Order: sequence, then C-alpha cells, then structure tokens
Amino acid sequence: MKNYPSKILSAMLFVSLIFLACAVLAQTMTPQDALTQYISDLQKNPNDNALREKIIKHVQTMKPALAVPEDAERFVARGIAAMKGAKSAGDFKDAVKEFEKASLSAPWLANVYYNLGVAQDNAGMYADAIKSLKLYLLAAPNASDAASVKNLIYEIEYR
Repeated sequence: MKNYPSKILSAMLFVSLIFLACAVLAQTMTPQDALTQYISDLQKNPNDNALREKIIKHVQTMKPALAVPEDAERFVARGIAAMKGAKSAGDFKDAVKEFEKASLSAPWLANVYYNLGVAQDNAGMYADAIKSLKLYLLAAPNASDAASVKNLIYEIEYR
C-alpha cells in the first residue's frame, strides 16, 4: 500500500508532461501552417468574412510576401474576361463566380476583392460589393486609389 501514492503521483506527472508536450507542439505551428489551416477553414465556410479579415492580417505579417497561386491567377484572368464581355447583370454574375473562386484560392489578394466588388456592383449585388471593397481596403491599406474606392463604396451605399 505504501507504493500506491507514489504510483498516483508518477501517473499524474506523466499526464502533465504529455499535456506540456502537446502545448509546446501547438505553439510551434509556423505562419505558413496557420495560413494553410485558415484557408482550409475558409473553403469550408466561404461566407466567413471575419476569417477572411484574419487571413489578410495574418499574411500582412508574413515575410517574405507570398507568391500568388496559379489557380488564383487563372480565376482572376477568367473573371476579367467575363467582365470584358459582360452586357447584363447576369453576365457580371459569371465574373463574380470566377473572382469568388480566386478569393478562396488566395484570400489575401487585394486585387481579387477589388475586381469582385466591381463585378458584384455591376451585377446588382450591392451589399456584397461593399463587403468586397472593404476587404480590398483592408488588404491594400496604402493603395493609391483608396479614396476613389471609398467614394465607390459610398455610391453603392446610395444605390
């Protein structure tokens, strides 16, 4: 019976060490690992604008700057092509779909949100356009066109 308390103490110490090791491993997640997890979460819930904002802010702290994924470039090019050929609100909705795909592939890219916002505005999706343009301003805080984008937001609000 004398060994019983020491066995309990040893077991408690062992469990504590396991928890400590897990905590240390969790803290060693790299910024790229965190980004990968955030993007995975966003792809499961594409309407989570708070997560988009978190991703944008996270990427702004990463060095060096991230490369643009090929998928994002392809979807942006397709969205621009759809906008060039658009003649109706429905045509602009096709562009919106392409830019939304790009925003899931590279949710930190400012130009994706700008183009998405313009396409949404032309498609009559005003509330979504405002959200996208605000994400653009967050992703490009020093953009030379920030004042004109803010004015565009105000115009869309009026509509």
